[in-house]
Amino acid sequence: MTLHQINKAQYPASIERDWQLSLQNGDSILLFESGVLRALKSTPVLSAQAPEQSKEQLKEQSTKQSVTLFVREIDAKAHGLKVDESIYQIIDDNQWLELTAECDRIISW
Repeated sequence: MTLHQINKAQYPASIERDWQLSLQNGDSILLFESGVLRALKSTPVLSAQAPEQSKEQLKEQSTKQSVTLFVREIDAKAHGLKVDESIYQIIDDNQWLELTAECDRIISW
């Protein structure tokens, strides 16, 4: 399993495409720093082909791809975000450390 760490609200199109197409079943995505802003709107979190996704489409796609979505709690709070916990798992720094220990690879985009 790979942990994809996303720390920006938006990357250049080529990087967006690369990280999204690199997702494999069982991977995890952690949104942190300004990357948590992706949880606020219909951002293309999982699909390079779909520029806008509703929350239901995102939830369905993450389930279909067996990808787990995480948001770092302290960053969400710093941005004043209320995160949809039916889509994202909110984690603290200790849980983030545990997650990194569980993963075979970690990619910071």
